[in-house]
Amino acid sequence: ISVDHISSLKALGITPEYIEGFKKIGYNNISIDEATSLKAMGITPEYVTQMREKGFKSDDLNKYIELKSAFK
Repeated sequence: ISVDHISSLKALGITPEYIEGFKKIGYNNISIDEATSLKAMGITPEYVTQMREKGFKSDDLNKYIELKSAFK
């Protein structure tokens, strides 16, 4: 990861803990672009867990972005 990427992630509030939260629920290979999109939409590991509990399950984090976009 370049210094520019690190600066951008920090500016957006994307922390190692944020990424680790997704790893804990099974998303181990989140790209920088994915992390940026997730954060921009306000998607947290807790949100994904809540949606799973309600019956929406996907291995693709982009589906959670689409879901949240549909109901904004």
